[in-house]
Amino acid sequence: RLHDIRLPAAVVFDEFHFGKFVNGYFTGQYFFDIHPPLGKLVLFAAGKLAGNYDPTFPYANIHQEFPNDGYVAPRAAAAVLGALVVPTMYLIPRALGLSVAASLLPAVTAL
Repeated sequence: RLHDIRLPAAVVFDEFHFGKFVNGYFTGQYFFDIHPPLGKLVLFAAGKLAGNYDPTFPYANIHQEFPNDGYVAPRAAAAVLGALVVPTMYLIPRALGLSVAASLLPAVTAL
């Protein structure tokens, strides 16, 4: 999932929508969103920890080129957490006492 995470060096579909909300967290600007904030807060935290996220980038168009590599940390955070879904979907049923075979079903489904 992390191979060539920098490519394309331009806005892709989800970044077009989520980037504006992440910018709002950086600037403290009020915004309304009907979706829960966890995903956007994770992207905000990744950008904050990386230290090079540019909250002034407008996310105006899909395929708009990024001015620097500040987009890489939020993109990598999303990729890592997405990859962790599969083992999590195995471990939860195991923790609930289900068999290995029964636990593999949700994990394989999440692939």
